[in-house]
Amino acid sequence: MDPADGRWRAINSTLGVRALVRFGNQISSVDHRFIAGLKAREIEGVIALPANPFAIGQNVRLLDGPFEGLVAKIIEMDEKSRLVVLMDFLNRGVRIHIDGRQVMPL
Repeated sequence: MDPADGRWRAINSTLGVRALVRFGNQISSVDHRFIAGLKAREIEGVIALPANPFAIGQNVRLLDGPFEGLVAKIIEMDEKSRLVVLMDFLNRGVRIHIDGRQVMPL
């Protein structure tokens, strides 16, 4: 589709489409690699979640914030990539709730 020709406006009236994302009159585009990644994860019309790289009991390194570089142990996880980790801070175990993108496995 050529975004410059303006024929994309009819897509906004398609059943199930609320509106195309745009910046003023310029429509936004999505990188073809992102679309290919979604298609690769599709199973019978449903996008499967990627495998979780973490497990309870696993040690991880914190990547940013005031505790950057410290090591913690995963003690809880949820399906939204939120983790509860236990770290040793001032000779005491401290529980921290953190996003899974803020740690890396050891």
